[in-house]
Amino acid sequence: MRTVRIGVSGWRYPPWRGVFYPAELPQRLELRYASHIFPTLEINGSFYSLQWPEYYRQWHDETPDDFVFALKGSRFITHMKKLRDIEAPLANYFASGVFNLRAKLGPILWQFPPNFGYQRERMARFFDLLPHDTSAALRLARKRDARTGGATAKRAARDAGEAVLRPVGVLSSTIKTRAEAPKQGEEGAPDAWLEVHAWAKEAMDGLAVGDEILVITWFHRAHRDRMKVHPRSDPKNPLTGVFATRSPDRPNPLGLHPVTVRAVEGRRLRVRPIEAIDGTPVVDIKPVL
Repeated sequence: MRTVRIGVSGWRYPPWRGVFYPAELPQRLELRYASHIFPTLEINGSFYSLQWPEYYRQWHDETPDDFVFALKGSRFITHMKKLRDIEAPLANYFASGVFNLRAKLGPILWQFPPNFGYQRERMARFFDLLPHDTSAALRLARKRDARTGGATAKRAARDAGEAVLRPVGVLSSTIKTRAEAPKQGEEGAPDAWLEVHAWAKEAMDGLAVGDEILVITWFHRAHRDRMKVHPRSDPKNPLTGVFATRSPDRPNPLGLHPVTVRAVEGRRLRVRPIEAIDGTPVVDIKPVL
């Protein structure tokens, strides 16, 4: 007999707090709570960018043994490449850590833009490339390019003069979309919680309430193919090279956020002001000198 699972898309929504989630529940425990209500949830972040292997491992460990995740396919493949020349991006997607979900890895949803016209040959090629079982997915993942994790890939990236970044933490914020985010922190950005990953906790030694620090983030929903933008997203401003702007859309979308530490609780720092959206990876923390 087949099993039907009913769940929801994502689990971090501010309107749910105090309604679906108990008011006193820490945000970091929302997945654990929701996974005991629903037998399945969809991971949305994999649509916007490749996730980090430790995220998939953490999501696996925080959910019940019989839980199943649905994954969203990469928009880079469906919306940007529009299924053209996607062998390497598909390999990178499957090599990004999805197998850390182990038996909890369920279906993968591929969403296409509304203006995507049906082309029989292109769709047939896409279906031929998609793996039909875990063994085929592993074979495909081994074809990843040097920008995706693994010791061999990291060595190849260094040889090519490229950098390999490993997030040290992640932000929990009430800002959920780019449209909601102020352009700069001083333009009304709220407090946020910065949770440092367990492996990096020792690096927090010496941080204290009142410290002014520089939080360096990776804008995971940025458009990395943009070389020119309208400053402040205003079409009245002439197109300008991204190196002359603070736009998050750029080849290497790093964010620099001068903030003040307002609380320290275990591996978590409450900081303000910070305009990054919820779920933004943190790649480094430095003192403001």
